[in-house]
Amino acid sequence: MIYKNVELYNVQDLIEEPEHGGFLLSRLPAGVRSGVNSGAQYACLSGSGAELRFRLIGHSVTFVLARDAVPDAVSPAGICEVYQGGFQGSYHLSPKVITTEPTRVTITRQSLESLLPVQHKDQYPYDPELIRVLLPYDWANRLYDIEGDVAPPLPGQVPEQRYLAYGSSITHGGSASVHSAAYASRLARKLGMDLINLGMAGSAQMDAAMAEYIAGRSDWDIATLEMGVNVTDWPLERFREAAESFVGRIADAHPDQWIFCTDIFRNYNDYKAESINTGFRDTVREIVQKLNRPKLVYLNGYDLLTAGSGLSSDGLHPSDSGFAEIAEQLHRRITEIVQQAGS
Repeated sequence: MIYKNVELYNVQDLIEEPEHGGFLLSRLPAGVRSGVNSGAQYACLSGSGAELRFRLIGHSVTFVLARDAVPDAVSPAGICEVYQGGFQGSYHLSPKVITTEPTRVTITRQSLESLLPVQHKDQYPYDPELIRVLLPYDWANRLYDIEGDVAPPLPGQVPEQRYLAYGSSITHGGSASVHSAAYASRLARKLGMDLINLGMAGSAQMDAAMAEYIAGRSDWDIATLEMGVNVTDWPLERFREAAESFVGRIADAHPDQWIFCTDIFRNYNDYKAESINTGFRDTVREIVQKLNRPKLVYLNGYDLLTAGSGLSSDGLHPSDSGFAEIAEQLHRRITEIVQQAGS
């Protein structure tokens, strides 16, 4: 989506609220948003993987942003990151703190003289001329204005392939210090792909509308589907029915794309005498076996985070180091499987 010559990446709808001003940014189109569960209807407004992408034509650009009203349990300040292509912006540029009040974020032109030889030799998939503002991921963002002479990205300035991630707050990025530290962002970089993040914090209920939306998109090359942790209060048969329909619909529409299904990442429940996680993991594994598609693969979430030391203090969400390990394990397994298949 292009707005005022800026690409709003991973944004599918602008929701105008005259009472509060500005636009809320939705990662789902309006029709899909209305069809998912109420938690996902709000979670899709969080900036998980949402970016402002542009080429700076003038000397500077200013964005007027705010973090939407938040409950007491969530920090009233969010962090946005500024990247020059695939390179994290220098400390002059990044990070930027966004508050619940309209916040002016000004980005000035930076010399790329030192970066261009690195880019020329290593050929990273993002062009350093492209500026990327990674919005705060963990709550809704509000865009008020864009001031400055900018232009949208050009073809060839971003990776050719895209990785789509669906799942819970862990896919969303929950407890990561910044969104670039979350496993989905790390994995996308390792794969050399652009990220489409459809993590829905607290609300990954495998809605039929979400399955139809992912199945209907033709702009992704591989996907990971994380399922289970948000519905551990469901009977296993209800989970089985929802997950099988969800995975089956997406796999039917994309027989030539690799789809990696994972379940509940290691968490505090795995350290109890009888873990509720086991039944959900077994169910995802059985669904993938039953569907029996050549490019549909099951990966056990317990094995992707190998130690409890990779958890944050809530015992559920990974820490930055835990996210790094999940990305490393996923990259290793995905690379091995794809290479062994020869495609």
